[in-house]
Amino acid sequence: MAQLDDLMTAIANRITNAQAAGGSAASMAGALVVTEDAHDLKTEIEKAIANIGMCILIGQPTFDQTATEFSPNATLKITTGVAIGEVPIIWRTVATRPKAQNVAVILTQLLHGMKIDGFVNLRVTRSTFVPNPKRQLFELTIETSMVAPPLA
Repeated sequence: MAQLDDLMTAIANRITNAQAAGGSAASMAGALVVTEDAHDLKTEIEKAIANIGMCILIGQPTFDQTATEFSPNATLKITTGVAIGEVPIIWRTVATRPKAQNVAVILTQLLHGMKIDGFVNLRVTRSTFVPNPKRQLFELTIETSMVAPPLA
C-alpha cells in the first residue's frame, strides 16, 4: 500500500529529474529540492537561498477521511504544498533562470495530472503568493486521494 512518504518522494524525484540537462525544466537546474521531513531543514533552506537563490520545498501531506461510516476502507483526501522561495539578486544572476512565479507555472505543468502508484492523479489547485520581505515566495496547493484498507 502507498504511504504518504511515497507521495513526497515521487514529487521531489519528478522535479529533480526535470531539472537535469535535457529535462523538461532544465531552466530550473541548480534549485535545491527538499522535502519538509529533512533532518536539518532550516539549515538546508538557508544555505540554498544564500548560495543558489532558489529552494523548492515539498510540504508534509495532510488528509481528511472522506469515506462514509459504513465503508470498510478509509478514503483519504490528501493535500500538500510545494513552496518556491527565490532571492532574485542571487538566483537571477543567470539570465535564463525563471522567476519564482514562472517556476510555479512550470511546476504546475510537471505535477498536474501526475500519476503516482497508490494515489489518484495529482491536481494542482492553486498558486498563492506569500508576502515575504526577504524573498519571492509562492506556494502551490496539490490534492490527491487514496484508499486505505483496514489493518487486520
